[in-house]
Amino acid sequence: MKVVFWNIKKLRPTSHILAIIDALSPDLFCFCEAEDDFLREILSVRGAYQKVEIPGCERVFILTRLRIDYITQLRQGSNYATLMYNDGTSRCLICVVHLGSQQRHSVDEGRRSAERIHQVLVEEEQRHDICETMIIGDFNYSPFETPLLSFSGLCATNSVDCVERSFITRDGERKDLFYNPMWTLYDKYKRRPGTFRYRRPGIDVIMWHFIDQILIRPCLIDRFDFDELQIVSEINDYKFANANGTPIISDHLPLVCQVEL
Repeated sequence: MKVVFWNIKKLRPTSHILAIIDALSPDLFCFCEAEDDFLREILSVRGAYQKVEIPGCERVFILTRLRIDYITQLRQGSNYATLMYNDGTSRCLICVVHLGSQQRHSVDEGRRSAERIHQVLVEEEQRHDICETMIIGDFNYSPFETPLLSFSGLCATNSVDCVERSFITRDGERKDLFYNPMWTLYDKYKRRPGTFRYRRPGIDVIMWHFIDQILIRPCLIDRFDFDELQIVSEINDYKFANANGTPIISDHLPLVCQVEL
């Protein structure tokens, strides 16, 4: 399954979205800060795709070229939507998120949001007896920040050793781990490690941030294509960043990933 995520900042980058669809043929194309009528315009041009209805969440949008009857709506909230993909042979639990901006929310608010989403996914995994779970979206926090790393957040580790230990225990409480493949991109994108560029004067000296991310359960690591994990800065004749690597269409760059189910 190939998945693309892009926060389009309430813009209407039709040509760039169509370029991604034509070049990559994503099975799921997930958006944040999009407008419903605009996405329906995209569907009128690329009829092979359909919109996945998510009535309980207004912050994320999903287009798919998969059979729509293979996708089931699960729990939804103001900043997340969970779906089950099941084609009769392969299954996967998918959560698309858009956590609150650090400009308007504290880190502890972000951690609490992450904790709630983690709990929802654990409950859905238990209900459907599944471990093949991925989370993708705009987390508004980097991989090394509290909402991602915290035991009381998403428990997203930077080590593939979690394959051998898929959970950790603190004071008698067990938390199932996620693995965060985005850590591998710090080496691949040394000059501009991130999908989003912003400064936080008085807080730190970091300029580039991987706030758009994909997290997977340890059982998916061996089926995750690390070579396909990439940030889109150019496709064919369409540029998403300028010569300095700064996003020029939206303030985010699209994220691409693939996992074999």
